[in-house]
Amino acid sequence: MSFKEVLDRVGKLEGALGAVVIGEDGIIVERNTVDPDFDTELMSVEYVGSCRDIHRAMESLEAGDVEEVTVVTEKSKLLLRTVSPGYFLALFLGPAASLGKGRFVLKKASYDLAPEFL
Repeated sequence: MSFKEVLDRVGKLEGALGAVVIGEDGIIVERNTVDPDFDTELMSVEYVGSCRDIHRAMESLEAGDVEEVTVVTEKSKLLLRTVSPGYFLALFLGPAASLGKGRFVLKKASYDLAPEFL
């Protein structure tokens, strides 16, 4: 399944603002912006930088690999999931969107994308 097909499916989740496949270097591989007023590019780059820091901290604590990071603010929710080493799938949701549904859709999408990175 292609990146675009997966992101289109993820973007259909009620309350989705956008979704991206992004490398840990901050380079976006593919994006689907649902809400044109939401800057998925800027948000993705900023959050991936934070995720790198979390990953380093977990390595130093020998806590294992980071699989998923969730950030909830008053204006949006971010779900960031590791797809393969060095690549993440990010889903941005509006404040009223279901976090549980978002996690489910994101996990399924990450499994669908994993073969694309082999």
